[in-house]
Amino acid sequence: MKNSKIIFTGSFAAGKSSILAQLVGDTFQSSYHTTIGPRFLEHKRGKAHYFFVDLGGEVGQEKIPPIRFINAKHIVYVVDLSRPQLFEQAKKDLTFLSRKYPDIPLYFLANKQDLLAEDILAKRLAALPQEPVLICSAKTAENIQEIWKLF
Repeated sequence: MKNSKIIFTGSFAAGKSSILAQLVGDTFQSSYHTTIGPRFLEHKRGKAHYFFVDLGGEVGQEKIPPIRFINAKHIVYVVDLSRPQLFEQAKKDLTFLSRKYPDIPLYFLANKQDLLAEDILAKRLAALPQEPVLICSAKTAENIQEIWKLF
């Protein structure tokens, strides 16, 4: 049996909890509830056992206690495409995470693509600090099941 601890992190209200709800339960809650501290979620998929850690949004990743990342097999950083003012912080966070945890694969997801017209979406994607591995929408579930391929 494969066991994986996967960290979901990113800015406040980026949609981390919503992505996880779609990923493991095919559900979306339209009401917003802030994740305070870490939230833990276990999920079995075939012979694999996943342990997700959904971290509450922080202004900077350096504020998250390193103990949260112990035994992590993957880190998923989520950015909200509808808030370009957070892209500079995402750049800092991605740099910090890749330097602090160089042995843990780091995946960059761009969420909330459903909120943007195609021309604006293209501009936002071009403004991101790096190319995301997936562009998704927790609300519409677009590309959410593709996340499984990362692990």
